[in-house]
Amino acid sequence: MNLCIVFKIYSFKSQFELRTFDPEGIIFFGDIGGEHNWFILALRKHYLEIQFPNYLSQTAVTGGPFISDGEWKQISIANLNSTIIVTVNKEEVIRNHQPMKNEDVEGKGVLRIGIGAMFPNSSLKLTISIANLNSTIIVTVNKEEVVRNHQPMKNEDVEGKGVLRIGIGAMFPNSSLKLTLNPPLDGCLRNWDWVRQETPILNRLIESSESQRCWKSVVPGSYFPGYGAAQFESHLFIDNLSMKETENWSLTVELSLRPVVANGILFAILDLKNNLSFSIALNDTQQAFTLTFAGKDLGSLRFPPELCSGEFQVQQLILANKQLVFKSLEDEVIWNVADDFEALQAVWDQPGTTVYLGGLPDWDPAAVNSYYHGCMRVKIQGTRVDVDTAKNKYSGIRSHSCPADLQLGVGK
Repeated sequence: MNLCIVFKIYSFKSQFELRTFDPEGIIFFGDIGGEHNWFILALRKHYLEIQFPNYLSQTAVTGGPFISDGEWKQISIANLNSTIIVTVNKEEVIRNHQPMKNEDVEGKGVLRIGIGAMFPNSSLKLTISIANLNSTIIVTVNKEEVVRNHQPMKNEDVEGKGVLRIGIGAMFPNSSLKLTLNPPLDGCLRNWDWVRQETPILNRLIESSESQRCWKSVVPGSYFPGYGAAQFESHLFIDNLSMKETENWSLTVELSLRPVVANGILFAILDLKNNLSFSIALNDTQQAFTLTFAGKDLGSLRFPPELCSGEFQVQQLILANKQLVFKSLEDEVIWNVADDFEALQAVWDQPGTTVYLGGLPDWDPAAVNSYYHGCMRVKIQGTRVDVDTAKNKYSGIRSHSCPADLQLGVGK
């Protein structure tokens, strides 16, 4: 196994290219000698932000151009004489001087780098530890020792003594850092250079993982790979109006679809006991949208001819006044649901109710045939759903990007 072993850190400059539609999340994070000396580069409201500790608290500085437009940006960051400098497309956008204590001199200690928090629930989590114990280099991957090599070192080489960890897929385990942003970031990195060190194991890992490769071109939306769903708590979509004015309660859902296969659950509501209270699905056999309500088949609406044209097609559901309206650009169906309307309203407002996008929970026997494959943009109660806010999300789901070409090959 080809691993990157770092004895000393000679440079505190890193650069890479980033492409994303995601407005918020961590691009990378790292620390030297523990969490008292750390650094984060992130996005907040579409703009770059750096975070780092000072003597009393932590500092955040935001600046630069709009990043989340889906175009490649070349970003570099350097620490020169205690001054942090960030450039975008070779133009300086952030400069911040942060005096360092004597014990925090540049180059001291051990560097840990985490790339992303891009796939927070990924099954592809890798922890690499590199330790120097009594001049013996010990390398472990996921706690399994893979390299042991004795290499006598001169006294002046103690600078590299300790552990180098590279975390992929999340913050470091048991991190005590308190963040004021949502860490997951859906984006693509290329042409990276982390502190002037080669990273062959990172390159190899990404090349071997379909979920972490880059599509040639992207458009805004959420991509569902045909296995796995996103789970939300319903209270995320409950506004003050629907809580106070219960007599006028309504539920609106807008689904903009670009399916690869016309099959699978698009939207579902499960009550506290995990009973299916409501669902909208694509049914390839019937060539129709099928709806269930209170555990019963409610009816269907024929697919529009353009559903699989490669363009987004908008479907809208309105549940109000004891009626359910489901419509596309070309058709509309209205059902009287007076018998079950109040029951669904009670489920929606109940703590513990969950909303699923793209399929059913994996413990459900019907889940294997329920997964949606394609792109989707969703609004619930008039607000666009940020898939990064999901309580649980399959790692292959991309929250903010879809392939421009749905004839998928290798990569994304």
